Amino acid sequence: MGPTLVYTAPTSGGKTLVAEMLMLHRLEEGGAHAKAVFVVPYKAIVDEKVRYFERVLKGTKTKVAAYYGGRGTLPVPPKLNVLVCTMEKADVVVQNMATEGRLGELVAAVVDEVHEVGGSRGCCVESLLSKLVCFGRKQRQQREAARLEAAAAAAAADGAGPSGVADTRGPQLIAMSATLPNVEVLGEWLDAKVFQGEFRPVPLKKYVVEGQGRAFTTDRQFAFELRPSDGGGPAPPSAKAEGKKPALPATFASAAAANAAGAAGGPERDKAVADYLAASVHYG
Repeated sequence: MGPTLVYTAPTSGGKTLVAEMLMLHRLEEGGAHAKAVFVVPYKAIVDEKVRYFERVLKGTKTKVAAYYGGRGTLPVPPKLNVLVCTMEKADVVVQNMATEGRLGELVAAVVDEVHEVGGSRGCCVESLLSKLVCFGRKQRQQREAARLEAAAAAAAADGAGPSGVADTRGPQLIAMSATLPNVEVLGEWLDAKVFQGEFRPVPLKKYVVEGQGRAFTTDRQFAFELRPSDGGGPAPPSAKAEGKKPALPATFASAAAANAAGAAGGPERDKAVADYLAASVHYG
């Protein structure tokens, strides 16, 4: 099969575009009955992605459908090409195709936010990835056996496997995340090539914001104050909040501050944040 790819890059670094191009390339190679699953975490993203693909693929014969909850037809319709699924539904879809002996139709699987394998939904993600990896290994073994038995020539003359898909390499798995700490370990498990991108089109700046709206850099230098009247945008350093509560009262520097403030509301929250910052930030 095409090389499995696990890659990380900062948010807005172009991960999704790479995955889409690889997926569409495999669909073009696979023919009219080829299928791909595009896995995203949430139902709202499924609907958004379906609309996106329908717009991008307008005028082609590529068919797209949403799969989550009670949505999506099983068994998978023969002429459907792109299945945009939640993580749980993707596992159901792959299991259904495996049960019917139709996994040969699956030429690509894109898994976004693959770091969820270590979260509360990890069992679904791990089950999905395991099935795809095992099927890919089986395809490679069968292909190698056919080559050793000199049967490859006869199969090539036919031009298509029993599933009707001209590409019998198995699904190319493309897993991506912006926050994957152990990408090398995951890549080894998935028999994957690993790519780690550092390009960040939008610079990331970190600030600590106290309860009264004063923002500080991570090296404890005063940066700006939040304006309470315009949605919380930064004011010039000389501007004063004059005792008014900011529209965005707290952005926390650590889990400790978040936990302290999250347990309270209103004045209690502000006091919790102020107490935390008093211990960790020098105001000068």
